Amino acid sequence: MALYAFSSPQPLIYYDHHQTKTITEILAALEGYGRVFLIGCAKCATVCKSGGEEEIWQMQEQLTASGKEVTGSIIIDEVCHMLRAGRDLRGRKEMVGEADALLVLACGAGVQSVSSANEKRTIAGLDTLFLAISVASASSSRNAPSAANVS
Repeated sequence: MALYAFSSPQPLIYYDHHQTKTITEILAALEGYGRVFLIGCAKCATVCKSGGEEEIWQMQEQLTASGKEVTGSIIIDEVCHMLRAGRDLRGRKEMVGEADALLVLACGAGVQSVSSANEKRTIAGLDTLFLAISVASASSSRNAPSAANVS
């Protein structure tokens, strides 16, 4: 397997791409949990339109229509940052405490951070499809990343 190193004078932006699970899959995972707290991500999931404010609002509507009680929600700047996720969840302690489960619309690392920061059942609402790297402001081939085979 060949490995490639990318070099660029421009900053790299790491993000992943997600796919929202179907409401049927989410409701199956939430079976036995009546009250849910929703967590979205202001970075990757917002960019991919799978876990930002609009998607959290839509999920709240779907869950409420399905008989679930949503105790609250939060969009964390970077859910995958464990300390930030824990701090932000403590700021919503009462709403999180009222929930039977937490539904996370973020990547797998975000789900893990939330799970590590609390004792509640934590459920992934997205499937992470891939990790990507983008070069900021790569407007010409001179600024585009160059790949060098290092295998």
